[in-house]
Parts: sequence; C-alpha cells; structure tokens
Amino acid sequence: MEKLYRTSSYLFIAVMLMVFVGFYKTYFGLFPHFDGITLALHIHAVTILAWMSILIIQPFLIRGKKLELHRLIGKISYVVMPLVVLSTGWIMRLVDLQQNTGQISKPHFDIACYNSRKGKGSLTPNASAGDCTARAAPQISMYSKTACLAVA
Repeated sequence: MEKLYRTSSYLFIAVMLMVFVGFYKTYFGLFPHFDGITLALHIHAVTILAWMSILIIQPFLIRGKKLELHRLIGKISYVVMPLVVLSTGWIMRLVDLQQNTGQISKPHFDIACYNSRKGKGSLTPNASAGDCTARAAPQISMYSKTACLAVA
C-alpha cells in the first residue's frame, strides 16, 4: 500500500494531462484571450488545477522527507477543496440558468433499452414505454429484465 502512495503522483500527472487534452478546445486552447470564458469558469479551472497540483506534489514531498511543507500544503487544501466544491456549484447554477433562459440548449439523450425478453437481448433505441420501467430517469433495475440507459 505504501508503494501506491509513493507512485500516486504519476497517476495524477496522467489525469492532469487528460484534463488538459479534454479541455484544450474549450478552455486551454483559447489562451491568452479566453474569448467567451466567464469569471466562474476561470475560478473553477484555477481551483481544480490547484487541487490536482496538491495531489501531485504531496507524495513527492513525503518521499523527499519535507514533512513541514507537506503539512502546510495539507492545511492549504482545507481551503482549496471547498473552493472546488463552491466553484462547481457556481458553474452548475450558471448552466442551469442559461438552459432555462434558452441561452444554451439542454442536452439531448435518447433512451436505449436492453430488453432480455426479446430473445438473446437487444439494444433498442427509442424503445416503447412498455419496454422500460422508467423513461424519465435512466436506470438499471435488478428486479426487472429490462435496463434503460441514457446515451448521448
């Protein structure tokens, strides 16, 4: 288990690289002007990157026996993580407001149902309401032979 802690920084470096690639077109690639990016998105990006940086740095500090700095950064994380949560809530609220005012469209999902009663099982996009136990919310019920999945 101790080896896992010593090597966890490399996992978080890989995650940070995936975040960079995943948000390149919509955020990082807009540098330095960031046209159309709100203050809320900037704050969210900074807090998430700070949190991920902490996750990367902490194991290196332990391995380098820099316990005082490790403890200080650990205390800083008591501020950073609530800011991550608050900025995420702020973004969610802004997106909700934009969707409700029609500024952006709501995501579109088709329902695909796996119905084991149709032979060996088949995925049926836009299946009839009788095929799925709940059309409003995607779910997989262990008490039913039908599973409903939301697919983009």
